[in-house]
Amino acid sequence: MKFGQNEQKKSILQNDDELSVRVYLDYMASTPIDKRVLEAMQPFFQEKFANPLSIHSDGQSADFFLKQSQKRVAQAIGANAKELHWTSGGTESNTWALKGVVEYIEEHNGGLQGLHAIVGGIEHASVRGFLSYAKKKGLEVSLVGVNKDGILDVEEFKSTLRPETILVSFLYANNEIGTIQPIKKIGEIIKTHRAEGRDNFILPNLDFKFPAFHSDASQAFMYLDCDVNNLGVDLMTLDGHKMYGPKGVGSLYIRDGLLLAPMFFSMEASENRRYGTPATQLVAGFTKAVEIAVEEREESGMRLKELRDYTIESLTNIFPEIIINGSRTERLPNNISFSFPSQNHEFLVVLLDEQGISVATKSACRSVENSSHVIKALGEGGDSAIRVSLGKETTKIEIDYFIETLSKILKKS
Repeated sequence: MKFGQNEQKKSILQNDDELSVRVYLDYMASTPIDKRVLEAMQPFFQEKFANPLSIHSDGQSADFFLKQSQKRVAQAIGANAKELHWTSGGTESNTWALKGVVEYIEEHNGGLQGLHAIVGGIEHASVRGFLSYAKKKGLEVSLVGVNKDGILDVEEFKSTLRPETILVSFLYANNEIGTIQPIKKIGEIIKTHRAEGRDNFILPNLDFKFPAFHSDASQAFMYLDCDVNNLGVDLMTLDGHKMYGPKGVGSLYIRDGLLLAPMFFSMEASENRRYGTPATQLVAGFTKAVEIAVEEREESGMRLKELRDYTIESLTNIFPEIIINGSRTERLPNNISFSFPSQNHEFLVVLLDEQGISVATKSACRSVENSSHVIKALGEGGDSAIRVSLGKETTKIEIDYFIETLSKILKKS
């Protein structure tokens, strides 16, 4: 249960005995389903439940809805409907994008010998997992680092790019420190590289010139322009539960002309097709969430930016030893990441949780790890942090309660 009205929150904050509701500040891990999204999903649980792969009228009605949804989501990212593919979420989209490119080239180019890929140094766990996969495949991978503000080193990327590079993958906005990466600049560099490069010796019969450029925009979509042509990406990942949609659904944009190996087995396997029965109810929710996000993006972003900056200013004024992780300006409007050099951050999160406040130390997808490769990459000497992420219903009163509670905890430590 979350705070509904400011007056309710005030009365709760005056109660020192026990909180009857919680302060949720972990919206980058997951968001609640918007009521409008839930309404859009409802008919597909019982009334319009037919399998969209069936040839009867009920099935074809469901299939028609899926095709219309493809158009609506594709329009939101400046793509064609046939370039938009449903998945089970961000991890599957990332995995299919990277494995799909590599395995298609491996099969049709006579192996991977001498070929190369580039991945960011502060990627999501599902992309970092690509490193061990590539090693087994014999594919060389270069990691591009970030500066002290958590921004990709563009010059390092340019020097790493080769004629043999088949794949580039960078997060649009980091899922731990919220830093926004220069994806459009990277896209422009890749475009120039293709134009100036030698003849396309990688799959020369394919109407696509490598490297393929992938970006995980799961965290970015709520707040940033994700037009695939403006960004210059060939593959882009979106995830429903990061934008007030349902869990278990996402999408992968695949630029027309680029072919990927199928993600799943099928008797009639073909490229750029995701096999299995589409989850129509999840697609309905995902599509509605996408449209709401685009409509409310600017207003929501402005409000949260003010609250983010207020939080950072308050923290730095109260705690002179605090380290704010990542750029102060090139970051998502809902993200605050900070570290205390002498504190056990996981223990702080537990103590805050006991006081009814939900925050994180790192990405939920890496919850089994004790340290963060993202924080380490910033070079501040630490390996962990506290991540506070704001949402549509977050208020200044909640932030004030969080800061007050954190102050009390640190005074006792």
